[in-house]
Order: sequence, then C-alpha cells, then structure tokens
Amino acid sequence: MNNKQQIFISRAVIMTMAMVTISSCSGSKKNENAGTAIAGPTLSESAARGETVFNKSGCNSCHHSTIDQVSKGLGPSLVSISAAYKTAGGQTALVEFLGGNDKPIVNPEKYGIMKNIMNIIKRIPEKERSDLADYIMSY
Repeated sequence: MNNKQQIFISRAVIMTMAMVTISSCSGSKKNENAGTAIAGPTLSESAARGETVFNKSGCNSCHHSTIDQVSKGLGPSLVSISAAYKTAGGQTALVEFLGGNDKPIVNPEKYGIMKNIMNIIKRIPEKERSDLADYIMSY
C-alpha cells in the first residue's frame, strides 16, 4: 500500500469514527443556554485552526465549551480541561495526551469511553494536535 492510499484510508477511518461519535451522542447533548449567547475566547491563528480540528474530528459531539456533561455520559467542558492542564503541565502535557504519549488528567476513570476516538486523534498530524491543544487551552 502506498503513502497516498494510507492517507486516504486514515482519513476515511477518521471521518467514519467522527460520524459514529456524532451519531452516538446526538440527541444527548442539549443547548442548556438556548437563547443565551456564550462569548468564546478570541482565538489566535493556531487556536482557530484547532477549532476546525475540534469540530471536524467530532470532539464537539461530547465536549461543550463551558458545560461539563460527565454526569450525562459525555465529556468535560473545554473550560475544565483547560483549567486542569494549566495547573498540570500546560499545553505541552495536553499535546502529549492527544498524541497518545500521556494519560488523561481529567476524569481518567472515563477514558475508556473515548479511547477509540483518541486512537484516531493521535494519528492526525502533530501540527493539528498542537493547534487542537491551543484551541482547548484558549478557554
């Protein structure tokens, strides 16, 4: 199998997993602030690219920017993730986790739920993982 075929297959797997993640979470996630605009952070270029990775990878299916949904079987908020990593190694530690080189520090007991998607995230290019971490840390 040549490099182009491997890239095509990797992208197909990522998209399939994202769709599975989205469909498994759809209907579970409600906008608890309907009608209320939530101001997000002003994003750097890297964080803006990371937001694209976050949305395209399906992370937004289970992770809300400000609302923890762990009690609903979904993920912690970006605010919670960012706060935890700001006190435990910063963005470097988050990039290491996204790359599969470190254990989660936020709700590690729930890691099994997202292990499959993390196996895909760790395969995306390092620059995209760094941008993703920059986006998460902007909260």
